[in-house]
Amino acid sequence: IETRSGADLRKTGVHRYVEDPAFQVLIIGYSIIREYHGGIRRESKATTLDLTDTARVRKFNSLLQDPTIEKHAYNAQFERICLSRFVGLPPQTYLDPKNWHCSAIKANVNGVYGSLDSVAKTLGSPIKKDPVGKNLIRFFSVRDRKTGVFNEMSDHPKQAEQFESYCVRDVETEFMVAHLLEDTGEDVQREYEEDQRISDTGILHNEALSTAAVAAVTAEKQKIETQLKALTGLDNPNSTKQLSEWIAGKGYPMASLNKE
Repeated sequence: IETRSGADLRKTGVHRYVEDPAFQVLIIGYSIIREYHGGIRRESKATTLDLTDTARVRKFNSLLQDPTIEKHAYNAQFERICLSRFVGLPPQTYLDPKNWHCSAIKANVNGVYGSLDSVAKTLGSPIKKDPVGKNLIRFFSVRDRKTGVFNEMSDHPKQAEQFESYCVRDVETEFMVAHLLEDTGEDVQREYEEDQRISDTGILHNEALSTAAVAAVTAEKQKIETQLKALTGLDNPNSTKQLSEWIAGKGYPMASLNKE
């Protein structure tokens, strides 16, 4: 999928990214795959979903929410959380990760790391990401610095067509990467699904205990700093330079103050 939001994904993470009022799914690319006798068959090459076709969108949304159907993507959390908003789930509620399969996890388990682009290159995939995509993402998914508004796809049909082609190419690349890698097994899949549920909901914590722990650490830090200042006579015993010189002056020159 291609999206936009007023939030910076790298700073906020995907859960806050989709809660921004400006969040929108711009393009959805997909390919339908069927299993048979232990093998697979492509029903169609990758294509984009016509977001103006209400019937097709309704069918697509029902497939997304059907836990018996596998959904595959590279860094699948992004698709799952973004598409949770697309199907109309309330804020801070998300599609259950059951049967969502992440080919980035699959790559990691097989000892291959990095972005989809780098993994595709490492595996020698005949299909790779289109490098033009970065410019198109900046054009449609990031606000214009001067005007503070997004470029609308309807106003730029040529670039919009390129953006859709880029998205389709990504689907083809993800498909190829996923099938060049060995399956991870059910145990890893269950672990991934549980990990995703924790990411979606968080974990319970004792606020009073957490607050007390922070206060205890702060008080202990201040106590130790006071003791260090009295012991060394330094203005700032946290300064590596000052502390190194003081230690050397005591006859213990250290090449480094690293823990090791």
